[in-house]
Amino acid sequence: MAWYHELASSLGALFGRRRQEHEMDEELRFHIEMEMKRHLDAGLSEEEARRRATRDFGGVERYKEDVRDERGTSWFYDGWRDIAFAARSPAGDLHAPVVRGVELSPPRPASASSARSV
Repeated sequence: MAWYHELASSLGALFGRRRQEHEMDEELRFHIEMEMKRHLDAGLSEEEARRRATRDFGGVERYKEDVRDERGTSWFYDGWRDIAFAARSPAGDLHAPVVRGVELSPPRPASASSARSV
């Protein structure tokens, strides 16, 4: 595939997420309904058919995560969520970034500070 097709596909995946999520929900619902119909045709009650269809299909969220990973944009949304979380985290404590910076700074040897004072 040409690079401009890849670029268009990536941009579409980034900016068309709501539409794609809606389409994915519809498709998964269709598959579960077809499985439910198969159980109804076998003579099960509607409630039991829905329960078995959901069980047989497996975890819907697992399929959704697999599709999101295949799109190749999960890194962007995960990173965005991480940045938003990091921005919210120290908001209650204004000294937190300073304290974290001091905690993470490399220790200075005692001889270096005494050499300057001489």
